[in-house]
This record gives sequence, C-alpha cells and structure tokens, in this order.
Amino acid sequence: MTGTHEWAPSEFTITVGTTITWTNDTTAPHTVSFTTGPDCGYVLGGNSTSVTFDTPGTFNFNCKIYPTYMKGTVTVTE
Repeated sequence: MTGTHEWAPSEFTITVGTTITWTNDTTAPHTVSFTTGPDCGYVLGGNSTSVTFDTPGTFNFNCKIYPTYMKGTVTVTE
C-alpha cells in the first residue's frame, strides 16, 4: 500500500500457488480482509502480511478501516 488510503496495485492476476505480500509503508494501521477467505488482521506501519492462493477464483479484499477507498481483487487462474 502506498499513501494512506490506496492499494498499489489493487488488481492482481496470478496462478494457483502464488503468494502475494502486502506491505504497509504508512504509519497508519490497515487490514487485508477478504469477502471470502482469510482475514489477515491489522498490518501496522512498516509490517507485511502474505497470503498464498491455492484455489482458482476471484477474491475481493479491502481494508476494514477504509473499505471505500482501499479495495481490490485477486484473480487466481490454474
């Protein structure tokens, strides 16, 4: 994430088995929370969280603190 209220990038297309790491390069806490799937909890400034995608599909995620601004999609293909 960059700035305070945006993901960069916010859209991913990956293959099954790929791990994505979100790094919070701000001082504000954020979350990486999926509509269906893991909730990575709070990612404090300067910290990271990773998710490995083992199932094909489309996975929407957001920050529970700023859900209107910080949202995105991971598309997983075989």
